[in-house]
Amino acid sequence: MSSGQLVSATARCPARAAENADGAAYIDAVSVYAALGRDELREAARVLMSATSGRG
Repeated sequence: MSSGQLVSATARCPARAAENADGAAYIDAVSVYAALGRDELREAARVLMSATSGRG
């Protein structure tokens, strides 16, 4: 794949580009969330939603 094709493929799939940009950090984040219990995951989601809604 040429660099032009890679740029074109990356532009079509920003989520894949973000994952590929820092695969280790992505895997770490997935592992952290996967290890949370039900209540911990619910609290993490609540905190994230609060922070991103501007009410945090």
